[in-house]
Amino acid sequence: MKKNQHYVPKMILKRFEIPTQREKSWEYNLHTKKITVKCIDEVCSSKYFYEIRNEAGEYYYPDGKNKLEDGFCKIETIYSPFWDELIARLDGCTDSIKLSMEEIESICLWVSILIMRNPVIKNVIPEVAKEFGETVQDKMSKSYLFVDLLPKGIEFMTRDLLKGHISFLRAPKESGFVIADIPVILGEPPVHEFSYTPISKNYAIQITAPKSVAVDVRHCVIRDLSRVEMVDYNNKVYSAMLNAYDFGYLQGASILSHSRDLLESVVLPGFFNNI
Repeated sequence: MKKNQHYVPKMILKRFEIPTQREKSWEYNLHTKKITVKCIDEVCSSKYFYEIRNEAGEYYYPDGKNKLEDGFCKIETIYSPFWDELIARLDGCTDSIKLSMEEIESICLWVSILIMRNPVIKNVIPEVAKEFGETVQDKMSKSYLFVDLLPKGIEFMTRDLLKGHISFLRAPKESGFVIADIPVILGEPPVHEFSYTPISKNYAIQITAPKSVAVDVRHCVIRDLSRVEMVDYNNKVYSAMLNAYDFGYLQGASILSHSRDLLESVVLPGFFNNI
């Protein structure tokens, strides 16, 4: 059985690596309050995260070891070239890009998977189950319920996100997006009203409610952020992490960046004025 299981895919984390150090990123850790270089194998992951435990805390395998982990790995293998190609297209565009409906559905599905496979959802799974109209049985362990509800949750989130309109955010030069243990930042429900998902140090996806029913959702704006806007979006990640940390919902406590200076600008108030 695979011991270390990522809940934020490595193929996304690699897009935030330090330019001169392969598969390593600068990490600010909410536990230690320190900034250090970390291998991406060591962050946004947990031991046996997707394995089912009974009420006694023992692992059991009704569907075989690594079933969910292996399933996510297959999905990531499919999506890796998808993001490579899309980011390359974004690099070649100025203020907009036209997507096919298949691409839009793929993006919404990806964001939904990131939302549902996260420790925050696992830690509030009884409340999430009620939102999906499921009856929670006391005898069911949290991990069993989490695994059992994943397909329905992903389907529900995808349907909701498809009601929104995708746009892309582009970081200013000499700056960039950060990513964390919470890879998707949500506003108030429903989720298509606002979601924000960094996909690389240079780009993020934003999904918001369409301004009009006449909007062609295939036409996606690319917005070049100012430095002030960039700080605001990175602060959304930091605030979400602090919130979840205070409530004890996090599995890890990492905020990651390709740049130490950029990371300090997020976690040390006022520092961004100097970079």
